[in-house]
Amino acid sequence: EPRLNGRNTLLKFLIDQSVGGAANTIAFIMIMAGLRGASWDEAWNLVQHEFWPLMIAGARLWPLVSLVNFTVLESVESRNLLGSLAGMAWGVYLSLVAASP
Repeated sequence: EPRLNGRNTLLKFLIDQSVGGAANTIAFIMIMAGLRGASWDEAWNLVQHEFWPLMIAGARLWPLVSLVNFTVLESVESRNLLGSLAGMAWGVYLSLVAASP
């Protein structure tokens, strides 16, 4: 039995990078706008302007993290560590983006 199911790995990767990435990006923009006191319309305007730049930035980091997690790392501990480190780096990036005017 092969260690890695290529079809399942590809599906996980595509769903993670498309649906997961889009949902998290929209949630981040909306929550940050809400914390700044923006109205629903203002927050949605921000989503329309900031969505693609953040998705493109995420496409430079998360596909590599996902690929390594799905193909190279075998233990749950290793996958959690890599995901946490990448998440911390992404959080720093998002904090810098959110702080800029």
